[in-house]
Amino acid sequence: MDKFPISPRELCEYTDEKVVRVDDRLYVPISTTNSLFDAFFFQVVGPSVIVWVLQISINVHEGPGSSRGYCKLGKIKEIADKAIGPRGQVEFRYVLVEPKLNDPDSITYSLPQNTAAANWISGKVYLQLLAVAPHERDKVCDEMRDPWATDVEDEDAD
Repeated sequence: MDKFPISPRELCEYTDEKVVRVDDRLYVPISTTNSLFDAFFFQVVGPSVIVWVLQISINVHEGPGSSRGYCKLGKIKEIADKAIGPRGQVEFRYVLVEPKLNDPDSITYSLPQNTAAANWISGKVYLQLLAVAPHERDKVCDEMRDPWATDVEDEDAD
């Protein structure tokens, strides 16, 4: 059984995969056009490397994202393959992280279609629900219904 590794990680925001190394950092792409994943990190297990790919959402029907993200994952896999050499293996784990606002059975996550240029790198897929305090859950749900709602009063209103 896989266990999600919990450890402190330095945050590394990046614009180009050339800065990515197989290390203990949490990598967050700065690009706003990468809707396939929000962050990733490496876990070295013996001669192998697990790439944990995270997508954070409050939408119970997330997806499918952009297949352009497959190219980015391919570059990440190349970096891991090069770092561990021919004796190791690179595995991917995909985690959808979502606040516990809905019934887990109602949550769906779709991946984009494969293209001629890029394909999904197979791996196990997980759902991680985050406990949300009832008063915070109500606040998040209200904001989901009305994204323009605000608690700030207009100072000019009399």
